[in-house]
Amino acid sequence: MITSVILSVAFATGLQGRYVAHMPPVDDVVAQHTNAGNVFVLTFEQVDGDTVAWLTSLSGGLVQAPLPEVVVDDDRTQLHLPLDLGGKIYSINSGDDGQLHIATDQGLSAVLEPIEPLTNPTAWAGDLPIASGDVAPIILHVGGSGLARVDMPAISLRDFPVTFHQHDDGTLEFTLPTDQPTTVLAKPVGKQAEGMVTRGDAMVPITLRRDLESLPLRPQEPVGEVPWTSQQVRMPLRIETEVAGTLVLPQAGMSLGKPPLVVLITGRGQDRDGTEDGHRPLLVLADRLARIGVASIRFDAPGAGDSDSWPSINGPLTTKLWSLQVSGLTEQLLEDDRFSEVIVAGLADGALTAAVAAARLGDDIQGVILLSCPAFPLAVIEADHARRFMVDRGIDAEAAAGVMRARLDFVHRASRGMHEGALRESAAQWLSLMAVTTGGQRPSDAAIDAAVGRILLPGRIQLLVMEPRRYLPRIQAPLLGIWGLSDDILDAPLHADTAQESIESLGGTAEMHVVDRANSKLRPVPESGRSPTSVRRTFLPDVLTIIEAWSAPPQAPTASDTP
Repeated sequence: MITSVILSVAFATGLQGRYVAHMPPVDDVVAQHTNAGNVFVLTFEQVDGDTVAWLTSLSGGLVQAPLPEVVVDDDRTQLHLPLDLGGKIYSINSGDDGQLHIATDQGLSAVLEPIEPLTNPTAWAGDLPIASGDVAPIILHVGGSGLARVDMPAISLRDFPVTFHQHDDGTLEFTLPTDQPTTVLAKPVGKQAEGMVTRGDAMVPITLRRDLESLPLRPQEPVGEVPWTSQQVRMPLRIETEVAGTLVLPQAGMSLGKPPLVVLITGRGQDRDGTEDGHRPLLVLADRLARIGVASIRFDAPGAGDSDSWPSINGPLTTKLWSLQVSGLTEQLLEDDRFSEVIVAGLADGALTAAVAAARLGDDIQGVILLSCPAFPLAVIEADHARRFMVDRGIDAEAAAGVMRARLDFVHRASRGMHEGALRESAAQWLSLMAVTTGGQRPSDAAIDAAVGRILLPGRIQLLVMEPRRYLPRIQAPLLGIWGLSDDILDAPLHADTAQESIESLGGTAEMHVVDRANSKLRPVPESGRSPTSVRRTFLPDVLTIIEAWSAPPQAPTASDTP
């Protein structure tokens, strides 16, 4: 849980540069922070006479955050830190020793040390194991004075000071101040250092290489020879426009007869690979499917990549409209006699598009793969997410539910085309109730106008109220559904159960999986819960194993199978 902590700085001006604090844990948060100390970096700059600040931490679920509320009075500067340390107040004062001291109202204190530049640094780079066989690129910079810094490029962590020691035999030892400390011991031999990473009771090997300043973040392009070929294609939509895509064909003889074809569906506005945060999940999935003898095709959505733009005369491109176009593309592919069957698949927004398209296609298709598909309207998901957020922060569950109902009433009024006056009244009721419940300020006219303006954005209300349970029961093809248990947006078991009940209500069949340590994009989530943008792997390995087992065609016999 991240709370707002007020930091009082007894200086009107002059704070500039980077400082590190090694703050010992507080008794009532030891369970949350088991490291020897909560280490964080504060960065101050003076911009046009104003103080601008940032916080960086590897504990408390926070990597880097700007501190927008910097208030400078005659004798102090106030900052709001999004750092979970029990809601304590921190003060920075200049001590008699000439150093800056940071202290809490519970008597804990530490020196706020300026971060010195490294002299003659040496770089050691490698892959830091995180979870489920995944890794995060890491670069250790060791200075001539024995100081060390760490870069983790995938999470934009740069020049973070770490505890470092070089043993008499040359072994490098450094500790990352994460929620559960991560210690690396590696002994150099020439330009390579072999060692172990220790985190709790777990120990895994690591290799560091000297003088390697950068690492590929997410090497998802297949390299070398691959057992498939690809073709660039363009196909017409139901309207006067075309989309561009890639057709991947496995090598002949990998399966008995013709290969099945999976139509990999992106969300609105996404390219054919479903690119997000540098991850390209549909490219990875196309490669893995081809290696088991399954063909695939994926498209840039209208207006993305090499596809034509969406004609404005048709209004905004909604999920419902995109699914209509996808069903038209699939109908064209059903006529291609190179494939034994056609399956549609999608991830997140693309999964909802795939579900609606599959409902239209009926028994013409032979399978559906839904990855992190919502089973409720987005308005319900957002309201429930806000409710859980409030309850997690100690707000009464019934009061939080009341705020959720008020928000949904506002959405439903907008969906019925209520005029702006009625919408303003409903928005004011919702925002006022939320303010009373959370102890916030009464909503201003500007806040109410902003809420009404957002919901009236083109296509917004259609997306909020779209009901997946209208379409799921109409899916006639066998269905595979996968959700991540560490999804902080969807309640994965609830959505999986609801989707299964919906599909089976009219006799459909479904195989559902809720995968541990996977987030909303089905990427790995380390035990610390840190943002999965740090990992290289686009899918948790278990997810790919499930998809392969479900979609693999009968394999052609190999020479060893022949009597």
